Amino acid sequence: MNDKRGTDDHCHPVVNVEETIGKVVGRRIPTNPTKVQEIGRQIYRSRRFQVCPKGVYRSHSHEEANQWMMKMAVQRAIKAETELETT
Repeated sequence: MNDKRGTDDHCHPVVNVEETIGKVVGRRIPTNPTKVQEIGRQIYRSRRFQVCPKGVYRSHSHEEANQWMMKMAVQRAIKAETELETT
């Protein structure tokens, strides 16, 4: 019996070096490092303040959950604004 497990003599990639590459997918556009740093700071600042308290919240419907989340967001915005006015 000829056991060929572990040997991949028949599985070599075929590369044609004379072929031209046609399409480039996902080319990156260079960005300004200071702009990236500013975006990072904004994300960090936004994560410090939570919209609602941590925990598990159960609602009977999506509408009820959306209404509750909006209420929490408004309360948080009012609280953040009053904190900015006092400083």
